[in-house]
Amino acid sequence: RPQRWTVPSHKPRITVLNSSEDFLALIDGLLEDEGPYDVTTDTMDDSSIGEVVRSRPELVIADVATVDQDADRLLSQLLDAPELREVKVILTSPASPAVRDKLAPFTRDPRVVPLPKPFTAAALEELVARLLPGSDG
Repeated sequence: RPQRWTVPSHKPRITVLNSSEDFLALIDGLLEDEGPYDVTTDTMDDSSIGEVVRSRPELVIADVATVDQDADRLLSQLLDAPELREVKVILTSPASPAVRDKLAPFTRDPRVVPLPKPFTAAALEELVARLLPGSDG
């Protein structure tokens, strides 16, 4: 009689970074409801790169309202961390030319996918599903 093998289900891990608790709750609810994702959220104010690494994300969504030293440092650390070298980053930010210009050094990295604000829930869902091959989201 043939043996049946079951493949353990795997929910892709996403870490969402933002300084606003409201934004974190909104994105967490959207991703948890609409897709089979394991979502971790953290405020950028007290987030360290170590916390992001420990969450073992397959995708990071980083929301940057302004590009200041803290955002610049966090984005640099995300892209430079050896443990995250295979991780894609969705970078949400205002669509202003000033912010776009300041983010240019980061968006040149092929792992970074910009998503200008305002964006729709459908646009975020489609992008997440595209960047997480094998997910049903």
